[in-house]
Amino acid sequence: MKEISNGALAILAVIAIVISIASLFSYRTGDITHITGRAASSIGTVSAEIAEVSVTVKDNIDFGSGRVYPESVNATLDSYAGTVEGGTWSPVQEYIRVENNGKSSISVSVNAGKNSNSAALIGGTSPRFQVKVVAEKSGSCRGLQADYKDVPESEDAPLILCGIVPPGSGFNVAVKLVIPSDASTGQRNTMLIFSAQRA
Repeated sequence: MKEISNGALAILAVIAIVISIASLFSYRTGDITHITGRAASSIGTVSAEIAEVSVTVKDNIDFGSGRVYPESVNATLDSYAGTVEGGTWSPVQEYIRVENNGKSSISVSVNAGKNSNSAALIGGTSPRFQVKVVAEKSGSCRGLQADYKDVPESEDAPLILCGIVPPGSGFNVAVKLVIPSDASTGQRNTMLIFSAQRA
């Protein structure tokens, strides 16, 4: 019997490994690649969560730059009415859109970020940072917060905006700011945290 050199044996071993790996991971049926191989047992687990509660929040409200008139005690910026009283900000009629894109009716509440209540966000004497719901059509939000209310910060109990939002429905959130003449200058930004739970 003829002896095989170490080099030839190494080449044959590499070829056998490559063929073995290639046959383990690929053969094509149509456009789907399958994994092949033998197993002592064939137990597999597939899991998926179908969310019953899902909410989408879109848009933002930007009042821009302005100041309180010298003769005014404060300025009121209202994104629902699209008005500015007592200040030089440009009026905007904008909303934050909240939609239920889940499979169940939901209740939606809101908090401001940490240290973002009226006093912390705006400052000065008697500031206000408030929100209210503007329903787009009848039945899109039952038990809605139709009047402006102060936005609680994240450590406080949330403000319920809408008691029942059916699947596929949504509503708009308007913002009202009251900026006192003695508030310090500078840009103000905050985040509204919307929470949804099954109604």
